[in-house]
Amino acid sequence: MIWLSVNVADSDNSLLRSKINTSSASWTRPQPSLIKCNVGMAWSNTSGHSGASWITRDTQGLALHHSRRAYPSTSSKREADLQSLFWAVESMWNMRQRNVIFETSSPEVREAILRPDLFRELELHRQNIFCLFNLKCSWSLEHVSAPRNRVAQLIADSVILGSRSQSYISVGGPAWLRHSLDQERRNSA
Repeated sequence: MIWLSVNVADSDNSLLRSKINTSSASWTRPQPSLIKCNVGMAWSNTSGHSGASWITRDTQGLALHHSRRAYPSTSSKREADLQSLFWAVESMWNMRQRNVIFETSSPEVREAILRPDLFRELELHRQNIFCLFNLKCSWSLEHVSAPRNRVAQLIADSVILGSRSQSYISVGGPAWLRHSLDQERRNSA
């Protein structure tokens, strides 16, 4: 947090709490009254297509909703990842979720948020994310290790690897990941 307060402008600092949370190798439950929104991002270097996903879970570890979206073309993985994060944040706002912990394992998102001077071409994406964060919600953004974001990543990967371009929002978790969701829920108890 000290690094963040020194290197991120004051207006951004109040909007974002970014940290690497590697204390656990698997998904962890949010505190009571919060939901956790894990955000997955996938990008194909050859086609420029990207896939985004998010999954929300409650303090009991139960999947509340999940979503998947395809983007036809993005110029870089960093841009695709920021676009995915914005879409997840926008989705939570539209679903009236006001107490959310967003988790992503994307190093590109982390760098773009913490080092905006290096990625000026992505400033609009960054501003759009902060604009939503500035709506006085109890939101935070955390960078976590890949195993803690596994389910969201698998959903995003399915867009690219499985050529699944159908976007949707659904109640609960995806049936094809039920075993993984149940295992993460048990391990987080």
